[in-house]
Amino acid sequence: MSKGTYTEIVRLLLGKNPNVDLCDKSGNSPLIQLCRKKHTEKVRFLLGKNPNVDLCDNDGCKPLLMSCIKNNIGIAQLLINHKPNINAKTYDGGNALYFGALNGNEGITQLL
Repeated sequence: MSKGTYTEIVRLLLGKNPNVDLCDKSGNSPLIQLCRKKHTEKVRFLLGKNPNVDLCDNDGCKPLLMSCIKNNIGIAQLLINHKPNINAKTYDGGNALYFGALNGNEGITQLL
């Protein structure tokens, strides 16, 4: 399947008003999974369904942290527009600014 097909499937499923914060056994919400896979347009669409932007996985990683870990400034900006806790930390103590700096992403560090 093409990327466009997956996007249309996501749109169709979200049109049924599912619980957008439902997590898998590892604590991964749809939003954190999309951040992990760097699917910017799907993140944008999902954010329109008002998911919990501070929901964390079993490691304490939240969507903003994941976007910084994955070095994705576009998704980080989308998430910041939805007012996440920018000071949140993983259970190991890393925060968004730390991961942005670790990746050498000046854009993310300035954004935060």
